[in-house]
Amino acid sequence: MKLLHVMAQLPARTGSGIYYRNMIEEFKAYGHTQKALFAMQPGFGWEILGEEDSYPVHFQTKELPFPIAGMSDVMPYEHTVYSEMTNTMLDQWKAAFRKKLEEIKKEYEPDLIFAHHLWILTSMVREIFPDTKVIGICHNTDLRQARMNPSIKENHVLGLDRLDFVYAASEEQKKEIEEVYSIPLEKQVAVGGGFNQNIFYPPSKKDYSKKIRLAYCAKIDPSKGIYELVEAYRELGLEDTSLDIIGVPQEEEN
Repeated sequence: MKLLHVMAQLPARTGSGIYYRNMIEEFKAYGHTQKALFAMQPGFGWEILGEEDSYPVHFQTKELPFPIAGMSDVMPYEHTVYSEMTNTMLDQWKAAFRKKLEEIKKEYEPDLIFAHHLWILTSMVREIFPDTKVIGICHNTDLRQARMNPSIKENHVLGLDRLDFVYAASEEQKKEIEEVYSIPLEKQVAVGGGFNQNIFYPPSKKDYSKKIRLAYCAKIDPSKGIYELVEAYRELGLEDTSLDIIGVPQEEEN
């Protein structure tokens, strides 16, 4: 089967970026042909697929003279905030991705497309590949962008109800996807967030203690609900439970 993976962000440094990379890596075991479309800018590399199978859209260039647009307003690399993009910037963004998508359609003709984020690029994929199976993958930040930037959603995010399937992170999220994008529940599958089993796995021998140890490992930023988590933990007042917070404060990144 000929697969195409598309994402309008850097394929690294964020949860969705790592998800994107891991999907491609895991599919290698099944012998499918794969190609990848993604955003790229100076200072980052890509080694998951060869050059002949990669279609990077380069930012901070003459064609796109600004950093990658981030699905979160706070990102672990230099980025552009969607709400601050001008119409000219949006036109440049769409033209650059459209050029790559049409190039892929001419050269590759995929059987199945995995489109990350229910946002502008996935809308364009559905338009340019009307007869190809397209699975949209929700990463939650797309729902947040849709609520924060309704004008962008109304003008640039169209036809998502015509996706063949959507992968949601939970059953609860499926309802929100239906509400925001009018995508029927029967087209949605709750698959969870996933994890890399080469990094996260149980020890061969586990030593148990009387204390329960909870761990948060993610971006340390208010948008992730980190402060609410700490407050809830404090209010519980459980002496037999500890909470470890692992990550880098946003202002220290980059």
